Amino acid sequence: MAVVVRCTGCRGASQVGLEAIGLLVVCPRCQEPFLAIEEAVTVAPIAPIAEAVERRTVRAQPVRERRRRDSDSPRAAVAVPRDSHDAALAPPSQLPASVLIGFALLPFAIPLLWLIGPIVLAHPPALTLAAPASLAIAASTLCLAVVFTVDWTPSTRIKGVLMLVGLSYFAGLSLYFMKKDMVHRVKEVFSRSNRWHDFKPKHGDYTVRLPVQWDRDATSPEQPIAGWKLMCYRIQWPAANGKLVTYVVGSGADEKPDAVDWYGEVEKSLKAGAAADAEFKPPAGVKTDNEQPGQEWIIDLPSERKTRIVRVYRVNGNIYYLSVEGERLEADDPWTHQFLHSLQIKPAAERQP
Repeated sequence: MAVVVRCTGCRGASQVGLEAIGLLVVCPRCQEPFLAIEEAVTVAPIAPIAEAVERRTVRAQPVRERRRRDSDSPRAAVAVPRDSHDAALAPPSQLPASVLIGFALLPFAIPLLWLIGPIVLAHPPALTLAAPASLAIAASTLCLAVVFTVDWTPSTRIKGVLMLVGLSYFAGLSLYFMKKDMVHRVKEVFSRSNRWHDFKPKHGDYTVRLPVQWDRDATSPEQPIAGWKLMCYRIQWPAANGKLVTYVVGSGADEKPDAVDWYGEVEKSLKAGAAADAEFKPPAGVKTDNEQPGQEWIIDLPSERKTRIVRVYRVNGNIYYLSVEGERLEADDPWTHQFLHSLQIKPAAERQP
């Protein structure tokens, strides 16, 4: 006689022989062992063997080989046949599907943490909010794919989802604290900054890098420093972010060699030529690519929504002027850094008489 038992893991119904009651059996669906306890519903009893033998003897007909029932097998106490499982029940899972889907949506909290991070840590991220948003979408998509993978065991699916969630939070944390110079190096590789060209003026003793090939005869009439006459070149070119950036480079003879506070005189001239609402930050010492000293000024222009960075050098009786101007410009931007740090002034011993 076969009786009905129910798996404690997936709640699927199966049938086993009476001799298996009280023993551990293996569910054919979820492969989890459980203690066989008889349910209230039982299957129809099998006819007694003696009665079946008597009927076959009276008819005197060849005995057909009866298909062996799985319940007659001695292995029924160890494994339950797969076709006797109640297929109408939901697939087995150690956690409800809604809980797994909730875990899969946890990466969408990463962009929210990026918004709160600057307030709590006073450290703004180097990347925009698009980076954590893209990371959250990719991680959640992978987690949902793991949740609905039907041929994985429940424990494997849970481990896969938790592992992807942990990796997404680790990646979001790494991107948040990524240094800005590292971001700029990556941008330089994939932007037009690697196409810059060396520019040497026709009547000059210096070399500077510009984002485009420039005609050495295309000089500009502007004089950025009042009191000094310079030969300048003015170039406008879009940066990697699409914003238009203006580059100015020039040189000329130092017409105030006896000034006591020479750089102070330069700063006064720069302020006189700037807009009325221009805001000057304190100057900082800088050096050319070949270690010639100079001064740098960062000038905010609120009315034009731009920032201008100016560098002036006084070397061997000459003055050298570099400036870069653009919207939301910073000194460590790749299209600014490439230009300002590329100036090389030829030493006096190498100049032609």
